[in-house]
Amino acid sequence: MSITINESHLEFHLYNDQISYIFRVLEKSHQLEHLYYGKRIHHRDSFAHLIEREIRPSCNMFEGDHTSSMEHIKQEYPSFGSTDFRFPAHVIMREDGSHITNFVYQDFRVIKGKKSIDHLPATYVEQETEADTLEIDLFDKVLQCQLTLTYTIYQDRNVISRHARFVNIGKEDYFLDQAMSMSLDLPDDQFEMIHLQGGVGKRRPSRKEKIIQRDSIHL
Repeated sequence: MSITINESHLEFHLYNDQISYIFRVLEKSHQLEHLYYGKRIHHRDSFAHLIEREIRPSCNMFEGDHTSSMEHIKQEYPSFGSTDFRFPAHVIMREDGSHITNFVYQDFRVIKGKKSIDHLPATYVEQETEADTLEIDLFDKVLQCQLTLTYTIYQDRNVISRHARFVNIGKEDYFLDQAMSMSLDLPDDQFEMIHLQGGVGKRRPSRKEKIIQRDSIHL
């Protein structure tokens, strides 16, 4: 199994022989905090040593806690509002014009292999043993909307594939204006990103860009 969960701390570690990807559920807000993505590291009973915090005297979620600003916490799938006013990974507009969302942790599942995505192109596996998949359920009680984040890690490749699914289980209509498949929140600008673009004739020329500001990447 290439997905290990520290259930007492709600920390999720996806790994193979090449890479590790780690995130957790925040204790107070119950949103998802990104901790690590890089070369494979050994699993530990706690990854608290990877948590980074800076004191911010304003715009915090909880009174008396000056490190609870979501704008300064690396997030897995950031929402707009609730102390984070950067560009979010998704944009939902309610009938009253509000764009604020607050998706909090509900549950998780680990699945062998990788499910297909209906009506959308996606990576796949020939056999279940090629990959493991983690599904994280989040819920916004005001919107009555469930958000499921899916992570698939492959046994023999340094690749993690991701996608997001929104389900409206309430009675209110709202508009899903934008939904990214993933978000990577970076701590500084010392990174380079190589991405693929182009679709004519199934071309996939690569392009390298230097990240020049502290921000999130949404794909």
